[in-house]
Amino acid sequence: MSLSLMSSKKVAVISDTICKRARIDTGPFCNYRCNFCYYKLQLSNRRPLEEIYGQIDYAKEYGMTSLDFSGGESSVEPNWFNILEYANKQFDYLSCVSHGGKFANIEFLRKSQEAGLKEILFSVHGQTAEVHDKITERKGSFKKIVQAIENAHKLGILVRINCTISLENYKNIDTKVLISLRPFQINFIVVNYWGDNRHEKVSIDYGDMSKYLHNYLDELASIKYINVRYIPICYMKGYEKYVVGYMQLPFDLYDWNIAYYAQDDRGIVLTKDKLKDLYSTAELQRVSSYQKPLKCLTCKHFYICDGVEKGLEMPVFPEVGEKIEDPIYYWRSNMIESPPIS
Repeated sequence: MSLSLMSSKKVAVISDTICKRARIDTGPFCNYRCNFCYYKLQLSNRRPLEEIYGQIDYAKEYGMTSLDFSGGESSVEPNWFNILEYANKQFDYLSCVSHGGKFANIEFLRKSQEAGLKEILFSVHGQTAEVHDKITERKGSFKKIVQAIENAHKLGILVRINCTISLENYKNIDTKVLISLRPFQINFIVVNYWGDNRHEKVSIDYGDMSKYLHNYLDELASIKYINVRYIPICYMKGYEKYVVGYMQLPFDLYDWNIAYYAQDDRGIVLTKDKLKDLYSTAELQRVSSYQKPLKCLTCKHFYICDGVEKGLEMPVFPEVGEKIEDPIYYWRSNMIESPPIS
């Protein structure tokens, strides 16, 4: 048995509120070419409208209470308004992940809001035009996303931010700019190598990167909700409360219900026991994408930490002690405890 599988077997089943937000995949179609994108070889592909409608129907049937549209870039899908209007007939709360390009036009954003959009998770990967535009491979993209965020605030649309940490930006994230954008939440996502990005591993010194990340977290103390994803807990000593891995995701009310999300492409069979579905999917995702060196066996975070992404070479630093089984032992003090704002 692999260490990753062993480490998933004793995670405590807890009764905290679970995620009921479904990701609706509108297809990889996108007009940007972010250099870390999972779908960089598929960006001209669109998903049939009836398939998207089918996802929305199934999310309702499975008991989801809100939807998050993601691609690609959902807002550039020609059927964007049809999709929103169809979803709004069944769900009261709609959100999307976006590079912000289309929403820089306030009338486009206003029309999206009228069709049901209440929240946007903006992808801000650089805090200067030079860095952001380089990462997105789209000149003017930084100016547009800043304008889009300003538009969202004007219209009362909830603003959250994703910032992917990569070789290009980890040393020069300007936290003052992030604060000025007034997000409800920030997710720092350490770049991973999946999908079309899996063959382009660029070595990042995780020890060096995590020191910068710790400084950013200190500087962002005024932002109430911050998560850090895809990093071993041992690189976050003193900052453990920010780490969200697969075993924490079931309780992240603003992320995606991973059981619903994975059922199409991973062969997950959903049941009426949604907590069981979430745990079993988290276990499967962890085992398929992560590994644990033998040294991890001695660590008190053995059960609640995902470990090291497969294919990446990095040292680990076990913290010996009684093993923690509660997946949100640290994160509970930092998690959002109520459903999306309606």
